[in-house]
Amino acid sequence: MSTAPLMSTVHGAPPAGVVLRPRCDDDETFLFALYAETRDDVVGFGWEPAQVQEFLAMQYRARECAFAANHPSARSDIVVVDGQAIGRLLVDRRSVAIQLVDIALVTEHRGHGVGTELVTDLIEFAADRIRRIQHVLLRGAACGHQHSNQQWDQ
Repeated sequence: MSTAPLMSTVHGAPPAGVVLRPRCDDDETFLFALYAETRDDVVGFGWEPAQVQEFLAMQYRARECAFAANHPSARSDIVVVDGQAIGRLLVDRRSVAIQLVDIALVTEHRGHGVGTELVTDLIEFAADRIRRIQHVLLRGAACGHQHSNQQWDQ
């Protein structure tokens, strides 16, 4: 699978050292683990580990189905640094707006500016095309900055 920089043709210029590649079927295990890592809220449920895994698998499948139903033309990319998958970027490019549907990074790559650079580059890409950026973040999502139905007009 190629890990050539694709952001320049899809979203804008990638941050230094970051490559985006299209999601493929082989990424499901990584994407589920990434999703599960963001769901530390289930620890407080008092469930057995098998119950937690079953619940998270159900939630992950439901979320992916919702993304596919609500954003059928969205592009799902894997964020790669030094050949290693470290995150996900899901962007729906519409005629009047570009919607950041989902962005997630593994814990050890959070807080180092990768996510900020990806979002900044996406905003600049939209501004160059005179489109709005829309970002819908569900409450409880793990990220340094929590926004709900955030929209930036450029």
